[in-house]
Amino acid sequence: MISKTEDFIRPFLVTEGSDIVSFMKLSEEEKVNYSKDIVAKIVKSIEDKNYELDNVMINKSKGKIRDVENYSYIKNSLDLLVYMQNSMNEKIPYLDICLSAHQNLIDNEENFNKGYRLNKLIVQILYSDLVLALIQSVSFLIATCVDYIKDPYGNYQANVKYNINKNNKYPTVNLECLDKFNTMSKNGDLALFFTKIYTDKNLQEDVTDVFEDALLAGISLVGTIGKVLKAIVSFIPSIPEILRLMVSAFYFSRVKTSDYLRLQSYYIELNVERMRNLENPNKKSIQKQEKIMKDLVKLADKIDIDQKVSSKNAKTEIERENKNISESLKKKSSMNPTSNGSIEEIIL
Repeated sequence: MISKTEDFIRPFLVTEGSDIVSFMKLSEEEKVNYSKDIVAKIVKSIEDKNYELDNVMINKSKGKIRDVENYSYIKNSLDLLVYMQNSMNEKIPYLDICLSAHQNLIDNEENFNKGYRLNKLIVQILYSDLVLALIQSVSFLIATCVDYIKDPYGNYQANVKYNINKNNKYPTVNLECLDKFNTMSKNGDLALFFTKIYTDKNLQEDVTDVFEDALLAGISLVGTIGKVLKAIVSFIPSIPEILRLMVSAFYFSRVKTSDYLRLQSYYIELNVERMRNLENPNKKSIQKQEKIMKDLVKLADKIDIDQKVSSKNAKTEIERENKNISESLKKKSSMNPTSNGSIEEIIL
């Protein structure tokens, strides 16, 4: 069975010029040393990008998604998407991911809120990034369905914009991370994460103190990175993985969170006006619908592009970082021979 450490290293080590099989041949001490270097670079990457994110609005809710400002936009948009899906008897791709993530965030409100009460920074970062990923993903779904929304009596299949990369089943990084979050919620990893953070005294100190140092003070991680490795990699390797993906995508996003929420408000307002017009048809209502639709289409195109471009850039950036990590390991290994021969011979 592959250890948790090797599980964690796999996504970052399997790049051009590296091989997880070769890594597994190293001694335990060598694995820990190389893992420390990788974790240090990953935490630094998260630190640099997370510093520029504006999550004040989300953090004000203190772990309770239903207290997020304009939460009704998220909830009502999801309800309308479900209604649309049922009405046309056609499955909207990825809607189930957003619905599950939304419910999992609600189900874990108390656990996330505890992270704010006890000042557990890693819990706060995970929560705020997941909520932001959900906001962006819901708006992305609306954006990809906008042509059908414009003509609800048209052909849905002909009017959706899903361009899925054959090598990746997710059109955006956010949807990929939300799906992994759902898996963590289902398989017990999320519950284990909260249990470890809140009940294991050693891990409480290791995770919280080190992430506060790295993400707030920006101090050197030398001497403490072993704690990060022990605290995070040893039990939930997927946590830093999805944090890294989400933060990278947000970093490259060029559309404000307020605009993502504004798209949802347009979608809701359009449906309200349509219902009013059905009850009492009038020219003024039709004109208002046309104006809302015009604004919605314009913003939808902007968001559709932003999600795809930011996801592509995030993936490219992570591949670049992984390659640099791999190269730095190879350079370091050539200077540190082992009893089994030089590590240069072991790490490809």
